[in-house]
Amino acid sequence: MKNLQLSLLAVAAILFAVSCKKTDARPSSADENPSTVVNSNLDNSASIKWDASREETHTVYSTVIADPAVTKDVVANGLVLVYKINGSSVSGLPFTEKNGSSEDYWYYQVANGAIQISVNSKGEAPSTQNNFKRLVISPDQLSSLQSKGLSKMDLMTSSYDRVSAALSNK
Repeated sequence: MKNLQLSLLAVAAILFAVSCKKTDARPSSADENPSTVVNSNLDNSASIKWDASREETHTVYSTVIADPAVTKDVVANGLVLVYKINGSSVSGLPFTEKNGSSEDYWYYQVANGAIQISVNSKGEAPSTQNNFKRLVISPDQLSSLQSKGLSKMDLMTSSYDRVSAALSNK
């Protein structure tokens, strides 16, 4: 079980690293780079439709959520952080969550205009009523946060509240 978790974590880390190093061209106009959207629940008004892909040892459930704030510039040079809301708890993806007698591994990828949220599960399909929050950080905002001593790794491992506060105190 530990080897499977480590393998899944390694694969997710590689996918995350690859998705954060896109070489798309920067937008030609400032109008194409929207400001950060803070405190936004993704797909909060409707049920999430999960697509399933059966693997040898687990099932991968995923959903793609359109998000125009995720521009080519943000994908290439900024940062998108996704958090899963579970009652009063907010967990930053990627993370592992208990699901009955098994564990689910939650992670995400970004592309121009979209966020794909996925979960590797040996148990039941995820709820269609899951809620997520995201923070879209433009390259300029990321640079400003980094000049204040917050690295990308700091941001990726910080709580939603801490990153939101840092963005509010530009």
